[in-house]
Amino acid sequence: MEYWEKIEQNKTPSTSRVLDGFINKIDSQSRVVEIGCGYGRILDQCIPKGCFVYGIDINKNEIDVLKLKYKDYENVVLEENDIADINFKPKVTYKFDYVFINGLLGALNLEQRTIALKNILKLIHTGSVIHLSEFLLFEENLEMKDRYLKDLAETEEYGTFLVYNKEGEIVYQTHNFSENEIQDLISEDFKIIKKELLDFKSYSGKIKPGIILLLQTRNK
Repeated sequence: MEYWEKIEQNKTPSTSRVLDGFINKIDSQSRVVEIGCGYGRILDQCIPKGCFVYGIDINKNEIDVLKLKYKDYENVVLEENDIADINFKPKVTYKFDYVFINGLLGALNLEQRTIALKNILKLIHTGSVIHLSEFLLFEENLEMKDRYLKDLAETEEYGTFLVYNKEGEIVYQTHNFSENEIQDLISEDFKIIKKELLDFKSYSGKIKPGIILLLQTRNK
């Protein structure tokens, strides 16, 4: 997570796709939260609808820019916060109709992913829809498989790898999931109501496999 906290303003990688037509379901009465909102790629599409929008990110640089951009909007709350903190407490008390977690789980380690998903339960009601979008393992590509193996010693998890800029500096660490892995991760608390396998464009502009899941909480 430390890499993501240090990324400069308007530089947070944000390339995981949004399901076609999904944002069209949001109306002025909706309550929307994006967790890991970065520079606001998704929030920027929701805010003009007049709905209540809550954006959370661990990166203070990005939150400060968004606060300045939307300082005159009464329907927008932006907060530097960590959904993977076991003591996570949201700034608002609302329950949200739509939750975006695009690329969030891939930015976390295994323990943090479990905590984050538990914390999401604090933000939703039984009818809420969670939009989850993540890159999948790309073992068919020998270059990617080599990166998974090469970075394993440092990341300690197969599928997690380091991303570098042109100067050879580490920009961030991310994880590519197998389908079974991501479904096992969410299965305890969430049910899948829609699944799409799509091509995503990576930070470097390469086409890679991805998955979008629409989730709802399990009634227990």
